[in-house]
Amino acid sequence: MKRKLLGLLACLAMVLTLCILQFVEARRTQSGRVHQHQTARAYEADGCDGSQLCSHLPLVVIDTRNQELPGKNTGAVDRYGESIHTMAEDGTTTVRVDVSVIDQKTQNNHLWDQPAFSTEAKMRIRGHASRSFVKV
Repeated sequence: MKRKLLGLLACLAMVLTLCILQFVEARRTQSGRVHQHQTARAYEADGCDGSQLCSHLPLVVIDTRNQELPGKNTGAVDRYGESIHTMAEDGTTTVRVDVSVIDQKTQNNHLWDQPAFSTEAKMRIRGHASRSFVKV
């Protein structure tokens, strides 16, 4: 009987500890940002009328410099029966692109805002069978 009581008390202590930790974590990570884009808008007063891209969420902007992304299926196959894919102009499988992150914590983010972070990256189309799917 004592073992059952001790086991029950141990289980109750664990559940209570988990509840307290979850409450403390929720208060620690609570910020002014809202992550449900369709249900809540944090900052409506900066002229977002729906005619241009405007979001309280961070924007990730990828500029391909008007280059075609390599990796599209050409419809041809090699001697092993594998699909042949396009290459970049220099013969590689990647192209250099510019990546920017626009993230203003006190107002909506727009494409013309100053990026919080910018870098250069390499990009290509990935996947084997999924390469033929429409990319939107």
